[in-house]
Amino acid sequence: MMRASQEIPDRGKIVVVYCANAAGQRTGLAAERLESLGYTNIFHYVESKRDWLASGRLWKRPENVRD
Repeated sequence: MMRASQEIPDRGKIVVVYCANAAGQRTGLAAERLESLGYTNIFHYVESKRDWLASGRLWKRPENVRD
Protein backbone atom coordinates (compact mmCIF):
# COMPACT_ATOMS: atom_id res chain seq x y z
CA MET A 1 0.00 0.00 0.00
CA MET A 2 2.95 2.29 0.39
CA ARG A 3 3.10 2.67 -3.40
CA ALA A 4 -0.63 3.13 -3.96
CA SER A 5 -0.35 6.86 -4.54
CA GLN A 6 2.48 6.29 -7.03
CA GLU A 7 0.78 3.42 -8.88
CA ILE A 8 -2.72 4.94 -8.83
CA PRO A 9 -2.45 8.71 -8.40
CA ASP A 10 -6.13 9.27 -9.37
CA ARG A 11 -8.04 8.44 -6.19
CA GLY A 12 -11.29 8.36 -8.14
CA LYS A 13 -10.12 5.63 -10.53
CA ILE A 14 -11.89 2.27 -10.36
CA VAL A 15 -9.76 -0.27 -8.48
CA VAL A 16 -10.71 -3.94 -8.14
CA VAL A 17 -8.91 -6.02 -5.53
CA TYR A 18 -8.87 -9.82 -5.67
CA CYS A 19 -6.84 -12.82 -4.57
CA ALA A 20 -5.28 -15.43 -6.80
CA ASN A 21 -7.00 -18.30 -4.97
CA ALA A 22 -9.88 -18.92 -2.58
CA ALA A 23 -7.59 -19.07 0.46
CA GLY A 24 -6.63 -15.42 0.07
CA GLN A 25 -8.00 -13.15 2.77
CA ARG A 26 -5.99 -9.99 2.34
CA THR A 27 -8.14 -8.34 -0.31
CA GLY A 28 -10.68 -7.12 2.21
CA LEU A 29 -7.89 -5.50 4.19
CA ALA A 30 -6.43 -4.01 1.02
CA ALA A 31 -9.82 -2.54 0.07
CA GLU A 32 -10.24 -1.01 3.52
CA ARG A 33 -6.73 0.44 3.43
CA LEU A 34 -7.23 1.99 0.00
CA GLU A 35 -10.48 3.58 1.21
CA SER A 36 -8.67 4.95 4.27
CA LEU A 37 -6.15 6.53 1.88
CA GLY A 38 -8.95 8.38 0.11
CA TYR A 39 -9.68 6.09 -2.84
CA THR A 40 -13.39 6.27 -3.64
CA ASN A 41 -14.09 3.55 -6.24
CA ILE A 42 -12.76 0.40 -4.60
CA PHE A 43 -14.38 -2.92 -5.43
CA HIS A 44 -13.61 -6.16 -3.62
CA TYR A 45 -14.11 -9.20 -5.83
CA VAL A 46 -14.78 -11.84 -3.17
CA GLU A 47 -14.19 -14.82 -5.44
CA SER A 48 -10.67 -15.52 -6.64
CA LYS A 49 -8.96 -15.09 -9.96
CA ARG A 50 -8.89 -18.88 -10.16
CA ASP A 51 -12.71 -18.99 -9.73
CA TRP A 52 -13.12 -16.32 -12.40
CA LEU A 53 -11.07 -18.32 -14.90
CA ALA A 54 -12.77 -21.62 -13.99
CA SER A 55 -16.16 -20.08 -14.79
CA GLY A 56 -14.99 -19.52 -18.37
CA ARG A 57 -14.94 -15.74 -18.13
CA LEU A 58 -12.36 -13.82 -20.09
CA TRP A 59 -9.37 -12.44 -18.24
CA LYS A 60 -7.26 -9.61 -19.52
CA ARG A 61 -4.54 -8.42 -17.22
CA PRO A 62 -4.22 -4.64 -17.20
CA GLU A 63 -0.78 -3.48 -18.31
CA ASN A 64 0.18 -2.09 -14.91
CA VAL A 65 -0.91 -5.14 -12.89
CA ARG A 66 1.62 -7.72 -11.78
CA ASP A 67 0.47 -11.29 -11.08
